[in-house]
Amino acid sequence: MIGDVGKMVEDIRGGGLEVRSEVVVPEVVERVRAVEEKVAVVRGRSYGEVLRGVRGSMEVEVRESLEEKVEVEKEEAERSMLEREEREGRMVEIILDSQGTEGEKSGNVGSWNSGKMEEELGLRKGEIVKVVGKRGKVVVELKESKGKEMVEELRKDVWVKAVGREVEEVKVRDSWVGMVIPAMDVEKWKGRMGDLRRELEEKVGLKLMKEPVWLVNERKMEEMRLRNVGVVIHVARESERVKWLEVGILWDGIRIGLNRYVGRREVEWCTKCASFGHSWWRCDKREKCGICGVEGHTSWKHRCGRCNVWRAPCVHYRKCGGCGGGHTMREANEGNCVAMRMEWNRLRSLC
Repeated sequence: MIGDVGKMVEDIRGGGLEVRSEVVVPEVVERVRAVEEKVAVVRGRSYGEVLRGVRGSMEVEVRESLEEKVEVEKEEAERSMLEREEREGRMVEIILDSQGTEGEKSGNVGSWNSGKMEEELGLRKGEIVKVVGKRGKVVVELKESKGKEMVEELRKDVWVKAVGREVEEVKVRDSWVGMVIPAMDVEKWKGRMGDLRRELEEKVGLKLMKEPVWLVNERKMEEMRLRNVGVVIHVARESERVKWLEVGILWDGIRIGLNRYVGRREVEWCTKCASFGHSWWRCDKREKCGICGVEGHTSWKHRCGRCNVWRAPCVHYRKCGGCGGGHTMREANEGNCVAMRMEWNRLRSLC
């Protein structure tokens, strides 16, 4: 272990810092001191730990280069989330009534006339880019980000008339994003997350998507006898998070700065090339299937020649296009995908 750290230190001094997947440190504190707190970092785990661990010995040029890279990647991550928010702001999801026709129950919701839908919704010609429907849900993509206004203004019966089916719910896609309120009083708020949510919404002005949660689970808080622990909160979109990260919140008469929190749902994956870190509308790579991991087609065109299953995994095909594991790209969030965890760790390291 010490040899690995020592080698990394020499790489750093030589100007070549390799970023891998986890921090490698000696297991014993004395050994950490022996190598002058020099920390080896593996593939995007934490830039902060690198800079803290080797600040004393790292050459100024190397440190500045690494700090600059951090800022560039932070800006790129934020820009990507804002682009995602803008695109999803153009998407309106219409959930069809589950007690509808047999066609709706079977998932075959038919084809859609966008021109007729524009007329029923009071839109100009060409304002609907496309309409896609499957599994009891219709997604309407608009030319401009006006989905939220439409959902708020139009009555339910207007949407029923537009799609020609009974409608259960109409909503805009939200990409929940997280923030951390640091050092909240454990004794005061333990078991009172509902009360905390109400106070944050009524007194601070935050609009939260769900109840706050502790950054550390309660069993560990008790074992470690922690008195102050961060609380994770979620807002609807990136633009809101950017605003609150800049101004912070006024809590008990004190201005508190918030920290970015990256959850698994913030990890983007591309339905075109079956890899992580970007979405299909920014992809210039070759098509790759997220079900079987084979290049040349996407999941939408996947078909098993043995059991004739279309666009879905089966007993014959199930391979991740990102890490090559025995799961599909959609199953990667279950936590068994190496590529997904690496991208998640990279985004967390930018916080």
